[in-house]
Amino acid sequence: MKGGIGIYFLIGLLFTLVYRVLFSYDREAYRNILEPGTNLFYYSFVTLTTLGYGDVTPASAYAKDLAIFEAFVGQVYLAVFIAQLVGLRLADRLSDRNP
Repeated sequence: MKGGIGIYFLIGLLFTLVYRVLFSYDREAYRNILEPGTNLFYYSFVTLTTLGYGDVTPASAYAKDLAIFEAFVGQVYLAVFIAQLVGLRLADRLSDRNP
């Protein structure tokens, strides 16, 4: 379980890095970026969780595509992770019933 949460956090950090690289090439890629380090970290996790406050928004086509991809990855990862946890829980219950 801890490993799964760690991987989810690393996905957010990876996308933060990708967003910073994009921002270094295109300063107009995002709207309302004051401090790229903290704002892009925040933006990455808001996108990963599909929370979407809307205060920092992608402006370029590449930034929009990356945001879509990160949101997709975040949702698929959570769905697979939760499904695996449920499956393990059910398997554990079935093994307790059948000695």
